[in-house]
Amino acid sequence: MKTVILLLLCNIYSTFLFSQKGTITWDEITRIEINVRRGNPSIKLLKEGLLCEIFCEIEEGKHYPVSTFIPLHRIDTDKLNKLEWFIKSDSIFYKDSIFEDKEFSNSIDEHPWINILIIHPDYSSTYILWDTGEVKKLQKCIELLNELIPENDRKIFAIDPMSYIYSREKFEKAHTQPDSKHQL
Repeated sequence: MKTVILLLLCNIYSTFLFSQKGTITWDEITRIEINVRRGNPSIKLLKEGLLCEIFCEIEEGKHYPVSTFIPLHRIDTDKLNKLEWFIKSDSIFYKDSIFEDKEFSNSIDEHPWINILIIHPDYSSTYILWDTGEVKKLQKCIELLNELIPENDRKIFAIDPMSYIYSREKFEKAHTQPDSKHQL
């Protein structure tokens, strides 16, 4: 009986904890790192702020790293809270996972993928590899992270996940074009 009451109390407490919509404090920030294969581009939400990096072709054939750092105090608090509560309220961000559409992922030659590392406030971590297929929750997470980037930098540093990830529609479109080389 004590076990049932204890489980019931834990369930009520966790429901209360994840249903809060208050402000996230510094020590409650979930660290999120999004990297497109080989680290180009990447967005990292740290306790100190947001680090965005990309390699740009400045001279023909020469790529240089370009980055920006937005300190935490300059990030829109409402947008940050929205992202944090989105992460905290969904179990997909609490277990290591690989997302792929097995039906065609093995038939695609060289293609990019997205690595997502989440370090929770209790220092537990989750690693997610998004290889192929549509995953709306991961897409939404990246969109919310993009919204933290100031508008004038968003065009350079924001990550459009579906421009890298092969979905069934993109795969079929690539294979129906006559000169298709199976590239993005």
